[in-house]
Amino acid sequence: MMKNKGIYYGSLLLVVVANVGYHLSSRSIPAQGNQFLGVGFAYIIAFLVCMICVILFKKPILKEDLKQTSKRYLFFGLFVPGLEAGFILMYHHGWQVSQGALVADILTSAILATIGILYFGDRLGTRSIVGIILCFIGVILAAV
Repeated sequence: MMKNKGIYYGSLLLVVVANVGYHLSSRSIPAQGNQFLGVGFAYIIAFLVCMICVILFKKPILKEDLKQTSKRYLFFGLFVPGLEAGFILMYHHGWQVSQGALVADILTSAILATIGILYFGDRLGTRSIVGIILCFIGVILAAV
C-alpha cells in the first residue's frame, strides 16, 4: 500500500544509493586489520550520523522517543556486524563487487520471499515466481 509517492520512491532511491556506496566502500577496505573492529568504528560514525538526522528531521524528545523505539532494534543489531563483516570478507576472499552482492542479494531475496509466503501470508503472482526461478538460474550462472 503506497501512502506517499515521494517517500515510496525516495526510500528506494536512498536504499540504492546507500547500497552502492556501502559495497564500493566495503570493496575498497584493505585486507589487513580486524574487520570487526573496523565495523565497530563504522557504527560509531553511523550512530553520530543517526543522531544528527534525529536533530535535523524531528524535534527530539529523547525520553518519549526512547519509549517508542522498539526493543527489536537490539535483536537487529545482533545481525548487523555479520552482514557488514561478511561482505568485507567476501570481497577480500575473491568475490568480485559485480558478483558478490548480486549473488548474496538474490539468495537473500529468495529466502525472504519463502519466509514471507510461509509466515506472513505474502502472495506471489506467476510473474514473481518465474522471476525468482530466473534469479536462481542467474545465481548459478554468476557464481560458477
